[in-house]
Amino acid sequence: LYSPILNFHGSDSFSIQLDDTSYPTKSAILPFTVTITPVNDPPVITSSSEATWTEGISSTYNITWTDIDGDSNHSVTVSNLPPWMTYDSDSHSLTGTPSSSDYKIDADEVTITVTDSGNLFDSEILRNRVIPLNYPPVFDYEDNKTQNVQEDTSLALVFPFYDLDGSNDITQVSILNEPS
Repeated sequence: LYSPILNFHGSDSFSIQLDDTSYPTKSAILPFTVTITPVNDPPVITSSSEATWTEGISSTYNITWTDIDGDSNHSVTVSNLPPWMTYDSDSHSLTGTPSSSDYKIDADEVTITVTDSGNLFDSEILRNRVIPLNYPPVFDYEDNKTQNVQEDTSLALVFPFYDLDGSNDITQVSILNEPS
């Protein structure tokens, strides 16, 4: 079984020798020449699969790739862009200035695909995290907390929380919907 070196194309040659075990020893040599034809390889995205964006600061993420074939005519498609981000097809870059409302616990996932002229491609999910200047506080239990209380008694409300900034310095608590 002959296997050329990965991504090698061109000519390769080698010989096989047969020896008998009789006396006097006789040999036969068979030369081989193998022509390896090139095949198209897909491009490989080399830019990071994670990006961090800071609230209020304009930033750019450059999409980069390599192609072992040296192809130069690639197309890049980008999908699932968040509203605050744009794609420039000339520079193959993403640009954006997220606001505080763009912060989410889960990252925005943008799909990037690079395709060569032979329609071979590489795809990647780019995870975009927005870092707020001040993280919002988080209640430490599920939404719509339900409490039971008996008629004509009071209820002490306990609502554990944490602040991702690490300070837990909540200075204001408000009731948005007054109880009836």
